[in-house]
Amino acid sequence: MGSYEFFDHVADVGIRVRADSIEDLFVTAALGLTAWIGPPPEGGTREDRMWIEAEYPEELLVRWLQEILCHFHLQHAYVTGVKELHLDVERCTLEALLLSRTWEDAMRGEYQEVKAVTYHQLKIEQRGGAWLAAVILDI
Repeated sequence: MGSYEFFDHVADVGIRVRADSIEDLFVTAALGLTAWIGPPPEGGTREDRMWIEAEYPEELLVRWLQEILCHFHLQHAYVTGVKELHLDVERCTLEALLLSRTWEDAMRGEYQEVKAVTYHQLKIEQRGGAWLAAVILDI
């Protein structure tokens, strides 16, 4: 797995992600998003399959993170890991098997709100053998 760090951006927050492969970049970005939201809930793990397509890789990253955010809000599923990830950069498709834990409404106060994943200053690049990305979250 790669690494991530948060950075301030006006009234928002950004995540800088670094990984050895583009697949790890997507997984690390997802875990960075959930880490920003708050701590994982206690309890058992469930598996959820997800399939996404886009026009270009940066859009695929945003849609991936948006789906994880929707998964959190609509299904009360906090993503703790990714068991499988099949990423086709040329076709801009992604299929994943997510590991999640269910959270209860009583925990809502423990979580920071993320309204959206934005395209603002979005970029994915490969530099010096590493994959890098920066994503801004609207909070």
